[in-house]
Amino acid sequence: MSCWVDATAGNIPPTAWVAGEEPDGTPYYVVRGNDPNNACYRMAGKIHQGDDGAFMANWTKVCKAKEFQVLTLPLEDCKTTLQWYTIDKNTCAPPNSFIVIADHHMCIARAEKDGVWYTGVVNVDNNVCYVCINQGNETKLVKIDDWQVLVEELIDGPKWVETIGNKIPQHAWPAGHESDGKPLFLAYNTSLGKLGEHLEEAVVTHNGYTMDFKYSWILTQPPDSKVSLKWENVGKKNELPRHSCKITTVAYLSPDAVRIARAEHKGGMQPGILYTKDNSCYIPVQKNEKKKAIKKKSYEVLTLQF
Repeated sequence: MSCWVDATAGNIPPTAWVAGEEPDGTPYYVVRGNDPNNACYRMAGKIHQGDDGAFMANWTKVCKAKEFQVLTLPLEDCKTTLQWYTIDKNTCAPPNSFIVIADHHMCIARAEKDGVWYTGVVNVDNNVCYVCINQGNETKLVKIDDWQVLVEELIDGPKWVETIGNKIPQHAWPAGHESDGKPLFLAYNTSLGKLGEHLEEAVVTHNGYTMDFKYSWILTQPPDSKVSLKWENVGKKNELPRHSCKITTVAYLSPDAVRIARAEHKGGMQPGILYTKDNSCYIPVQKNEKKKAIKKKSYEVLTLQF
C-alpha cells in the first residue's frame, strides 16, 4: 500500500513513487504539506531530487516548503498500484481517487501546460484543477479545466470503469437486482447507486436524495482477479466487516464515513451507500417513485476477499 513519508528538501526517500518525468527526463515526486496559515488545509505539489524545496498549491494559494511528505509506494509485497486518470469536463473523478483533503473533497491531480506537467489539487465537485507553476523566479496558482487525477487501485483486483448512459462495461460485477430479476451494477458519480440496461443512466443516492447521471463509474471484476468481492451481513452491533470497501470522493465526507452497501427493497436487492454515522444504508429510487432516497437499517456491506 502507498503511504506518506516525512521528508525534507534534498532528502527524498528511495521508495518515493515516480509520478512522472519532465521533458528532459528528470523524474518528479508527489508531495503534500500543510497550508502555512491553516494546518487543517493540505497542499499538494511536486519535487525533484536535489531541489531546495517543494512547490505546492491548494485552491487559494501556492507556497514553497523545505519540510513536507512524499508519496511512497514500496515495491515489496505491494498490493496496489498508482496511476493517473485523464478526466474531462463531462466526467467525474473515480471513487478510488487519491485524496489530500478529505473534508473538502480535494484530490491529488496534475495538469499539463506548455509541455510540462504540474501537480496540485482538484476540487472534484466542480472539476477544476489548481496547480502551482514555478518558472524562474515567478510562482503562481493556475486554474486548469483539463486534468488527470491520481488513483490507487488493487493489483489483480476489481476495477472501476467509466461508462456513459446505460452501457454496461465488460466484466461488470452484478451487485443486485430489481424485483423482476433485472440485474443491477454498482455505479458511482459523486456518490453510490446503481445502473442497469433497463435504466437510461446511473441512479445514485446523494445527500439523502436520488440523482441521475449520464456519466458514471461501474465496478468490474476482471476474470483474472485474485481479489474477489463479497456481500456480508452487518449484525445488530453494526460492526463493519474486515476489508469492507472504502470510497474516497463522496463530497465533504472522509473515507471512514461511508461504505458500499445494499439493501432489500420491494423484492429486489438495491445497491446504495452506508453512512457510518447513523448506521443506515440509503438506496436510490426509480424515476417514477418519490425522489427522496430510501433509508434502510438492515443491509449488507461489500468486502474484499484476499
